[in-house]
Amino acid sequence: MVFIDILSSIAAIGALCWLLFTLAVFALPFFAGVSAATWAYSTGAGWLGAILVGLSAAAVTLGLGQFLLAFIRPLWIRLANALASSRPRRSPATTRRMAS
Repeated sequence: MVFIDILSSIAAIGALCWLLFTLAVFALPFFAGVSAATWAYSTGAGWLGAILVGLSAAAVTLGLGQFLLAFIRPLWIRLANALASSRPRRSPATTRRMAS
């Protein structure tokens, strides 16, 4: 019984690691979309304009990242692209709090 628990724990950890790395691909486009939507709303675009700007910024960021990983040959550019997608970022709210 304990052996089955150990195996299921290892399987659960593996599944969570797989999920983490799969969803990390979407972290940069999500952050870019939220940042662009926040900027658009603060400039007076309204809710609909902010949503459209955020969705388009996220789509462009995701598309550009996928294109770069698929078609760029030099390894150092691919590594730079992967590092840019995976480094931690500050939210605009945190930046505003730190500035004041």
